[in-house]
Amino acid sequence: METYTLLKDLTLGRGTGFIKVRISREWEGRKPGATHATTKTYIIIDEEGTQVQAGPLQFGLIAEFSKRLLLGSVYLISNYDVAAAPDTYRPVPGEYTVNFHRKTSVKKIGDVPAIPMFQFNLKTFEETKARLGDVVTLIDVVGKLKDYTHIQTAKSGKKSLDIVLADKRDEIKVTLWENQAFEFLKLENEYTRANVIVIITGTSTRLVKGEFVLWSSSSTQYFFNIDHSAVTTLRESTKLENSIIPTLVPSMKSQEQQNMANIETVTIAQLFEAQLPDGKNFIEFYSEATVIGLFPNEGWYYIGCNKCGKKMNDFGQCIKCSHKTKPIPIYKVTLAVKDSTADTSFVIFDRHVMKLIKVSAQHLLNSDQNATPEMMPPILNNMVGRTCIFRLKLNQYNTVQHKEGFTVMEVDDVKSNKPTSNSKIDSGEDSSEHDLDHESTEPSEHHLQKKRKKPNDDKYSDQVQPPPENTSKGSLEVEQGHDAQRHAKNGGQVPPPNSGTKGSPGNKSLKRTNT
Repeated sequence: METYTLLKDLTLGRGTGFIKVRISREWEGRKPGATHATTKTYIIIDEEGTQVQAGPLQFGLIAEFSKRLLLGSVYLISNYDVAAAPDTYRPVPGEYTVNFHRKTSVKKIGDVPAIPMFQFNLKTFEETKARLGDVVTLIDVVGKLKDYTHIQTAKSGKKSLDIVLADKRDEIKVTLWENQAFEFLKLENEYTRANVIVIITGTSTRLVKGEFVLWSSSSTQYFFNIDHSAVTTLRESTKLENSIIPTLVPSMKSQEQQNMANIETVTIAQLFEAQLPDGKNFIEFYSEATVIGLFPNEGWYYIGCNKCGKKMNDFGQCIKCSHKTKPIPIYKVTLAVKDSTADTSFVIFDRHVMKLIKVSAQHLLNSDQNATPEMMPPILNNMVGRTCIFRLKLNQYNTVQHKEGFTVMEVDDVKSNKPTSNSKIDSGEDSSEHDLDHESTEPSEHHLQKKRKKPNDDKYSDQVQPPPENTSKGSLEVEQGHDAQRHAKNGGQVPPPNSGTKGSPGNKSLKRTNT
C-alpha cells in the first residue's frame, strides 16, 4: 500500500511523496469579456479534514486536469509543487497551496469514507461583522434562504443579485456578483421550495449604507440542503419555520432607502429656516450645491471604529462595540459650499469622500508620507468645483442652536466645474465603506420658517469652534467640528480650495452671498 503525506505536513518546495485527497470543490475563473475559463482552482481535502487550495491552473492546463480530476473522487497525487498561500482572499485557511503541472502524477483510487466530502470554515453572522476589512481568509456561512432578487445592474455596469439568509437569531444579506449571480439563477429548482438551507463560501464583509453585507468573490460557491452537520443543526433549531419558501422580491432596499424618495429638496437659504418636526430629533433634506473650498484647520480624518465608525476613545477602544474592533482612519472633511441663494458648510464622512475622490483614507495615509491630521493631502482638492446633490441630516445643533456644518448622509455627483487635479495616489482595490445606519423622516413645508432667527447678525466668520458634544447613539455627527455661526462683524469669508499646506486658509477669499 502506498505511503502518503498528510496535508498538514506539507512543506515548501517540490512534493515527491504521495498525498491522498478528495477533490472537494472546484471553480473556474474568467477574465472580463472572456468566453472561456482562463483559470481553474480546486480545494482538496484529506482524512483529517485539512483543506488546501490547489491551483489556480492556468489556461493551458485546464483541459488536461479537467479530464484527470473529477469532483468528489479520491486520488493519490505526487510530483506537485508546494507554494506560499496568497496574502489575501484565501478560500480556505492555511499557509500553503499546491500547484499541479504537466509532470504531476494523478492516480484515481476507490472511495475512502474517512475523507469527508466537504469541510467549511463556517462563521456566525455576528462573527462576519467582526471580520469587516479582514480579507486574509474568506468567509463561509450557513443560513436559511429567505429572499432573493432579480439580476440588478450597478452604476459600474456590473450585474448582481441579493439574497437574505436567516439563522435562529439573525439575518444577513449576501450580494452575488457577475458569474455567481448568473449561476445562482440557474439553480432555481434547488431553492424555490420550502426549508432551503444554503452554505455559501468565499465571501468577505462590506459595510454598505450602514448595513453589513457579505460580498461574493471568484471562489464563491453555494450548496443547497447538502448532507452536512451544520445544515442538520440549523434545520433542527428552526424547525418551527420549516414552511418558509424563499420569496422573489424586486429589490432589497432598506427602510432608509424607501423613505429617501419622499425627502424634500431645498435651497441652502431654506436650510437655515428648518425646524424639527414635533417629537423628532432630526430631519433630512436634499440640497444641490457646489463645493467652493475646504476648511484645512478642521482636519480631514479621525481614528474610528471599523464596525460603527464612531471615534475611538483615548485608549483606542470603541465604547459602543466593545473590544472586538480595530481602529481605522475615517474621513471627516468640512466643505464650503454654495448655491444661488447662499453659502454654508457641510461635513462629509468616509464613504462619501471615497465616492468623490476614489481613494480611502487608509490607502492615502499608506501612500502619502507627508499626510498628517493637520495637513490636508492635495487629492482632497478634487472635491472642489464639484456640483453635487447632498442628502443632509439636520438636528438640534442646526435647527435650535442655528449652527451650520450640516451633516452629509449621501452624495451624488452632478458635474465638475474644474479639471481634476493630478495625484500620484491611485485608488487601489480598497472599496471598504464606513457609515452608520440612520432612519429617515418625511418633512413637510411647515418645517421651514420664512425667517431664520440669528444669534447676532447674518455675517459669516471663518473662526472655527467645536460644537457641543452630541451623545446620541448611531450618529457620526458627534464628530463634526465646524461651528459656522453667522455672527462676524467685519464681513464673512469662506476658505479657498486647500493648498495642501499646514495652517490657515489662503489669501484668496470667496465672499458669502447673503439672501
